[in-house]
Amino acid sequence: MYICICNAVKESAIEQAVATGTRCFDEFSKRTGCSQVCGTCKCDAQALFSEALAAQRRPTRKFEVQVAAYA
Repeated sequence: MYICICNAVKESAIEQAVATGTRCFDEFSKRTGCSQVCGTCKCDAQALFSEALAAQRRPTRKFEVQVAAYA
């Protein structure tokens, strides 16, 4: 889905930017133009950016499944 209509920036661009190391919304905004024209998308774009950062920082837990051996 498009988050910034003015510069055709999709939500997936935010996720990709975070996945490849972008840690600052202002940096992302300068690179993509997101929220640089009318600014209507800025709050939503910043929220999505923060969510993507938080999701990446969450540790993934690996659960071991133990199967009981029946004799």
